[in-house]
Amino acid sequence: MRRETAGSLYVEEPAFDLDLAHDAQPPMGMACLRSVRTGGSVRRYAEGTEGAFGAGDVLMYAPHDPATGWSRFS
Repeated sequence: MRRETAGSLYVEEPAFDLDLAHDAQPPMGMACLRSVRTGGSVRRYAEGTEGAFGAGDVLMYAPHDPATGWSRFS
């Protein structure tokens, strides 16, 4: 994994195959910005809607935004 930092900001770039489940619950204390290069991601929002993201999409987890989901990186 490659990591770039600038003060309190850091960017991670994973370079491996991975299936990952996540559960983002507030307060996170930070925003998470994701750029999907390959594979895909599905987010399930607190109100029950889902968002599907694929290569070329950018999404953000805000500190107050609860969401669960899974991601597949390849």
